[in-house]
Amino acid sequence: GIRDKLVTGIQTCALPILVEYSPEFKFKEGIYLNIDQWKNNRPITKQRIVTTTDANDFEYFVKILSEETLQYFDDYGIQQTIKVSEIWGYCRKGMVFINWHGEFNRVPVIGSITYFAAMISVSGTRFEDPFDPYYPSMTVGDNTQEEIRQYIIDFESGAVLDFNIHNVEELLKKDPELYAEYKALKKKKKRMLALSYIRKFNTAYPISFPIN
Repeated sequence: GIRDKLVTGIQTCALPILVEYSPEFKFKEGIYLNIDQWKNNRPITKQRIVTTTDANDFEYFVKILSEETLQYFDDYGIQQTIKVSEIWGYCRKGMVFINWHGEFNRVPVIGSITYFAAMISVSGTRFEDPFDPYYPSMTVGDNTQEEIRQYIIDFESGAVLDFNIHNVEELLKKDPELYAEYKALKKKKKRMLALSYIRKFNTAYPISFPIN
């Protein structure tokens, strides 16, 4: 009857509308407590965050995420507290930032294989980037250096992996043709073309995000 139609209508409205990701896609602004909130495009919005920082402040996210904890209202309207170190990331003006080793880093390549770079404090021996051993490093103390490291995220599992030939090959295995093509390259070419093959893979295996 009418009630059944209403219930069906509500259920239909509740179904998320998925849109294939492209660089023009605009993510909703807010804090991602975990990777699933990013995948579902359902961050904790500014309206739900408890802070004295002006919501229109250009450095809003930088300021609230420089604190030790973040307070917010969950889906049930209950105030919760989380350590900032446990937050997965955030979105500002459509751009996604991931929390890695205590710093929030922009994610420039999004897809089935997602890529980002992060500045990491490293103690002991100098790290050599597997793709670019001449990447600059900056000495911070006697034994500590700030170095740029590159990473890839397997969108399906959410695992963050070092951006190196072995891990790129492992993820490309899902496409036998691309994998064989990349595997046949010489080591120098593999380094040079790794991002290019990631983009090819992402084109072949697009991901989608909800817009409602």
